[in-house]
Order: sequence, then C-alpha cells, then structure tokens
Amino acid sequence: MTVIRHFRLWLTQARPIKRALAEPADLDIFREKPSARFILGMGLVGFSYLMAWPFISVLGIVAFFLSWPALFLIGSPLAYGLSHLIFLAGLAIAGKDSLRYIHTFNRWLLYRIALRIAVQEK
Repeated sequence: MTVIRHFRLWLTQARPIKRALAEPADLDIFREKPSARFILGMGLVGFSYLMAWPFISVLGIVAFFLSWPALFLIGSPLAYGLSHLIFLAGLAIAGKDSLRYIHTFNRWLLYRIALRIAVQEK
C-alpha cells in the first residue's frame, strides 16, 4: 500500500469525512433570496475591503508630495482601524445568516473533497 493511498484511507475513516459522505449538503439556501439585513452587512464587509487600501495608498502619495510623513504614519493606522470597525459592523448586521451560508458552503465543499479522496474499501 502506497503512502498516499494509506493517507487517503486514514482520511476516509475520519468522522467529519464519513459524515460528509453520509449526509451530502444541499445548496438550496443559496436559491432563496437573502434578507436585506444580510445584504447590507455583506455590503459593509465588501466596502471595508475596498475602502482601506486605496485610501492608505492615497495618503502615502499625498504625504510624499507634501513632504509630510506624519500624515501617512498617523493616517494609515486610523484608516485601517476605521476599515476594521466597518468590517465588524457588517458582520454584526449580517448576523447569524452569514454563519448559515458559511456552514452550508463548507459542508458542501467538504463533501466534494471527500468524494475525491474517498478510498473504496475492499
């Protein structure tokens, strides 16, 4: 028995893999229309990603041209902190709906991986 086959057999015997193969996840939750609260929360999360780094880059450019490094040294952590607060607010607004989507997607992903690594017992 090769090492890879032995490793695949060991993974197939793991409880989460057995459960994923026994109970495949359905993705029907993604066909439902998400709540407005969830959309707003995920919108804030996306905005936090889009806001921080461009703003920090602009601060760096402006600080360079004005020869004022304190603008960058103080403004960048503040911008990053504000972005983090917006991210946390988005997660709080999205609530448990976001966890439901994550849980369903992860169960489906584990099922797909388990199908690929599953070793048929003789």
